Amino acid sequence: MSTKLTLNIDEKVVARAKKYAERNKVSVSKIVENYLDKVSADQINKTTQISPVIEWLASSDNKVVVNRNDIIEELIRKNRK
Repeated sequence: MSTKLTLNIDEKVVARAKKYAERNKVSVSKIVENYLDKVSADQINKTTQISPVIEWLASSDNKVVVNRNDIIEELIRKNRK
């Protein structure tokens, strides 16, 4: 079952994400879904390397400031696999 989700994302980031999605024949929604699935999973596969940005996003004490573009670029990089 799918649920509609409204997000506020910088228009430049959205434009880049749409170009990436079109080139890779995947929807932006699927990219976001895959990303959220990875960071919210109860059991993280120990063989999977997780970048510092992903670890920060998944942590409950994320006091570090991270650039929004870094997050999107990491999301796109992770979904190229």
